[in-house]
Amino acid sequence: MASNIVDLIRDQLDDNFGQAATDATGLSVEETRRTVGDAVPALLAGILSSGATPTGANVLASALRTQDQNTLASLPSIMTGTNLQSLINLGLNILTSFFGEVKLAELIGALSKFGGINRSSVKSILGLLAPTVMGVLGQQQRAGGLDVDGLMRMLGAQKGNIAVAMPSNLATALRSTGLLDSLGGTIWTVAGTIAPASRATASGTGAAANTVEAVVGRGRTWGMLVAGWLALVLVGGGLTQILKTEPVQQAAQDATGAATQVASTAKSMVVGDVDVRQELRSITDGLTQTMADVRDPASAKAALPMLTEVGKKVEYLTPLVGKLSEAAKPAFVEMVKKTIASLQAETDRVASIEGVSDTIKPTMDVLKAKLEALAA
Repeated sequence: MASNIVDLIRDQLDDNFGQAATDATGLSVEETRRTVGDAVPALLAGILSSGATPTGANVLASALRTQDQNTLASLPSIMTGTNLQSLINLGLNILTSFFGEVKLAELIGALSKFGGINRSSVKSILGLLAPTVMGVLGQQQRAGGLDVDGLMRMLGAQKGNIAVAMPSNLATALRSTGLLDSLGGTIWTVAGTIAPASRATASGTGAAANTVEAVVGRGRTWGMLVAGWLALVLVGGGLTQILKTEPVQQAAQDATGAATQVASTAKSMVVGDVDVRQELRSITDGLTQTMADVRDPASAKAALPMLTEVGKKVEYLTPLVGKLSEAAKPAFVEMVKKTIASLQAETDRVASIEGVSDTIKPTMDVLKAKLEALAA
């Protein structure tokens, strides 16, 4: 498919959608526009990563198989009045089936933090977006006569467009969730690591990114992005000045060292095809974002399924930790201890909230015991 899938979806987001999103969230038009713009590539990347697994592919196939072929045409009339919340709930159910409650919570948290928008509004926007995204995917599947494997190949060919549409800082915020695995998890992790060094000067961004391109071998799409950034720098400052600027050269050297160190550390924490460090980060992020919402007995009860899901991720990780190299284990244990400390801090916080401790503490104690076993 030659068309840009991101643009195809954005073309569907007309004034009706914007008004519905604003009505549902109370955000300004500009806040809504920014959040939607960030969410579209994040959702596509997540669907692509989820669909790469047998379970995710089956969920996608089932969702598209039961989809009304007139979904896109009928959405504007549904985005009104009492139908609006029902549509949002439908979209959230679709996303939960794809990502699971924990990863969806992580996506909401990342978009909220990146855009400075409250989590409730982000959640509503994602729920509203999901039927449109699925409608476009269904439309493209039918137009190409594709089965689910063919649709995944089509989406795979769109990785470049999805990556270009993704703000780099948002990609960094999502790096530990697994939602961006389809775009190259190591690339995004290194990009986040070198960001402080590359911000040393305005021209340093292009030089440092170009250095890491040579060190870690980024793909063609990322190379095109770096070339674009570098071109802007060249126009603004002149080639001779950039190449002779000492801070830029230092930033490039720092980026090279950072990239080499990150690549070495990441490799030492990979067991089979599982990045154990990334899995632990996902657990920590999911735990932090889930507990941040616990403010009363009702929110504590709502958090229990997600905490249980986090516990399952710890159980999945446990046998893999024993296969880490002796050199990698001390760094991993330190990461686990930090996660335990964060959990304990949240346990202490909610203990002071009336009616919460009895609801949530037993689940948190079990989770803490599982984490302590990882660090043993």
